[in-house]
Amino acid sequence: MNPELILKNVQETYRGFESYSDVGTVGLVPPIGKTSLEFRTYFEKPSKMRFEWRSWHPYFGKDKPANESVVWSADGEQAHMWFLGNLKHSELMSAVAGATGVSSASVLMI
Repeated sequence: MNPELILKNVQETYRGFESYSDVGTVGLVPPIGKTSLEFRTYFEKPSKMRFEWRSWHPYFGKDKPANESVVWSADGEQAHMWFLGNLKHSELMSAVAGATGVSSASVLMI
């Protein structure tokens, strides 16, 4: 199989899902400090999504509490974002854009 066909098959498979969840880590290359970022993501068609991530101070690592953040939407248009202890409301695309840098772009990639 060629790479294009593999990618097409993956896209068609995921397109057929009614819901999806995943957990993982994002490692930076080159690594910065001691820890990577951890995430959890949830989707439910047609328009519900939630993306959570945890990050730690790059030099203290998991010896100190994590910064926990989340972006979620129940309608695919309006979103809510909990970041650095503050709750904000905005359009979904703005919330995802706001979370892109602080989540090491994982909110966008996932």
